[in-house]
Amino acid sequence: MKRFTVLLFVISVILSGMQASAAEHSGFGAGIIIGDPTGISLKYDKFAAGIAWSLDDYFHIHCDYWFYQADLVKQLNWFVGGGVKFKAFDDHDNSRNHDSDDHSFGVGVRVPVGLQYFIVPRVEVFGEIVPGIYLFPDTDFDLDGGIGARYYF
Repeated sequence: MKRFTVLLFVISVILSGMQASAAEHSGFGAGIIIGDPTGISLKYDKFAAGIAWSLDDYFHIHCDYWFYQADLVKQLNWFVGGGVKFKAFDDHDNSRNHDSDDHSFGVGVRVPVGLQYFIVPRVEVFGEIVPGIYLFPDTDFDLDGGIGARYYF
């Protein structure tokens, strides 16, 4: 129950920060991402975040900063960023996806690389490949990725 409370707090902080920023500016986008993991995708300016789940029984939160973004053609951009990720594993199968039976969560860093295409000015489709490294409970390479869409308010 304690882990659930911490997860709920982290989610509310991320969402409230994104919503406060969206009220001041018009660059807030929300949508979905399908892949590993699958869930909700949020973006504001150069910050992208996700709240998702995986078929491998874990809950995933990430937040990235896109430090480089450039146009390939008028509506097609590519990006590279850096960020952090948090995974909470399902308690009934604590040994899946990590080596230590003493921990039911993991923390790591990630480097998203991808493309975004604006179908119309407020609708974006995107794809990304995200290599990363888990730092806790064990050091381990990880690869996430997916495709998605966001609507900008």
